[in-house]
Amino acid sequence: MTDKTTIDTEAMRDDLMRVRDELRLQLHLAGMETRTAFQKLEAKIDRFDERVRMRHPVQELVESFAHLRRAFTSIRDSWRD
Repeated sequence: MTDKTTIDTEAMRDDLMRVRDELRLQLHLAGMETRTAFQKLEAKIDRFDERVRMRHPVQELVESFAHLRRAFTSIRDSWRD
């Protein structure tokens, strides 16, 4: 049985993974600087996933999610300009 906290944190993780996968599809168009930034973020999403599974405090996960989401979105949006 899952509780509301687990569902919310899993949804955050799923959202980050969806944005990450979207960016992977566009990487072939990116320059080396963008690829490096993406690779660093990708490592952080793996750690976020692990923390979700280990049920770290929700507030900590929310803050990490917000940072990672902004960073992924920033990279994606830089390609659209």
